[in-house]
Amino acid sequence: MKAAAVGQPLVVETVPDPTPGSGQLVVKVGYCGICGTDLHSTREGDSTVAHGCILGHEFVGEVAEVGRDLKAQWQVGERVCALPFLGCGACVACVNGRPFECATVQLTGLQVPGGFAEYVKTGVRETLPLPDTLPMESAALIEPLAVALHALRVAKLRAGQRVLLITGAGPIGLAVALWARFLGARDVVVSEFAEQRKALARKMGASAVIDPAGRLAEQFADACAGEPDLIFECVGAPGLLQQCVEPAPLHPGAGGRMRTAGYLYALSGAGQGTAIPVRDRLHPGRFRDGHLDAGAGPAGGLRDDYRHRAAQGNAGGFRSPAHALPPVQGAHQALTCTAPRPAYGAAPARARRRRR
Repeated sequence: MKAAAVGQPLVVETVPDPTPGSGQLVVKVGYCGICGTDLHSTREGDSTVAHGCILGHEFVGEVAEVGRDLKAQWQVGERVCALPFLGCGACVACVNGRPFECATVQLTGLQVPGGFAEYVKTGVRETLPLPDTLPMESAALIEPLAVALHALRVAKLRAGQRVLLITGAGPIGLAVALWARFLGARDVVVSEFAEQRKALARKMGASAVIDPAGRLAEQFADACAGEPDLIFECVGAPGLLQQCVEPAPLHPGAGGRMRTAGYLYALSGAGQGTAIPVRDRLHPGRFRDGHLDAGAGPAGGLRDDYRHRAAQGNAGGFRSPAHALPPVQGAHQALTCTAPRPAYGAAPARARRRRR
């Protein structure tokens, strides 16, 4: 098959077709989104992957081959999406739909070949069918939308609450804004620099957009005549957690919570649902009530959240902003446009050892 492997930044190569295990499926990829993880993986740093790695974990498609033990459950041609993991399929975590807690879990698109290819292998417990009412190009957004939905569920958003997104009009921030309005938030305020993203934030549910360089608490109060009930940090850049703490209510009572989403999960090292006491709005040496939950990255997009988004079909007339590109070759074109100065992947381990 053809696949776009990490190279310059991606090189279309011919690689062996995947073969399903007894409890696995092979999916013919229809669409695959480009995540921030994919961009970081081709740039120099701690997350750089090796040459030849096939990225892509936000994929949808049709079942092309069914493992030996699944013939009665799945049929060739079924439309599906999948969680971005391959678990063992037999441990307690896998059986209960939490493959990212499997002791031998492998990350699709990083540790095992991903969706920047004609075909990709998935585990049966990580794979979900798509309703006929959901267009394939929109279904490719299930993964980031599930991440955002999971963050809001863990934060226990209630109708009528005020939500603040810190520097948050990237894909995950926009998804959080969209879900927050859908679930009944009274105010959704986004902090963002870029004009194009500001416009998108307003289009996707933000009631106000404020300047990250200004005093966030004052701007929020001016926009909403009150304090935020929930704060979401949707970037993971250094210093933004402190920026989250500063506008938090002094007396949050039963409702004041902060929630981190997106790439921060991969950077923080905190497990899903970890509660970190907020010692003070401005100084970690003094205590105040309230807490911050960490861990709504890809691992946080649980199976139920995937199923919930997929089951909605195209409810509300949601349309994907994705641009259709030729399979495989399109991944190279898109990643080249979004990563003008990449490292193009790390050299193989043997080459790195020789240089040392």
